[in-house]
Amino acid sequence: MSTTRDRLVAIALDLFERDGFAATPVSHIAARAGVTEMTFFRLCGSKAAAVVEDPFDPVIAAAVAARPPTEAPLARVAAGLRDAWAGQDSSIDASTARRVRIIARSPELSQASWRATEGTRDAIVATLVTGGVPDSSARVATVACLAALHTALLDAVAEDAARPIRGMAGVDAPASVDERLRAALSVLIGDDS
Repeated sequence: MSTTRDRLVAIALDLFERDGFAATPVSHIAARAGVTEMTFFRLCGSKAAAVVEDPFDPVIAAAVAARPPTEAPLARVAAGLRDAWAGQDSSIDASTARRVRIIARSPELSQASWRATEGTRDAIVATLVTGGVPDSSARVATVACLAALHTALLDAVAEDAARPIRGMAGVDAPASVDERLRAALSVLIGDDS
């Protein structure tokens, strides 16, 4: 069942794709949804939040928490991130792809999307610290791996905005996010798995 917030986000994404983020006022989104601007802000928080809040972020934190606490912090976050990414279904993929394409076209949203990972970052850091990892080490490992994911997503979409962001690329196709993420994480942890 779709909520008013879900409807507002869907309309916002449609308009952002069509007209661009900066060129789409909240008044147009609210009018199309048949609500007031105040309702939009109450339910979505901000125009940027309608794009950058992603259902995938809590999944990452849960996947890191599920990893063995004996793994080194950087390896644990990287493996958790890979596990979370591999476990996503096509509906999350379609939503994420759509959001990333909009974010990639807007410098303002690129910065907002990075700030939106703060909750995920804090959850991962808390998981690591609870397992005995020093706070500083937990933050470094977490931020490095989230930066790898952020870069992989934006780079994949920038190279070929029309293709899905998941799956393996063909011989002549641009690298998928899966491949880009694996490569970015291997820079951090020195492993190609």
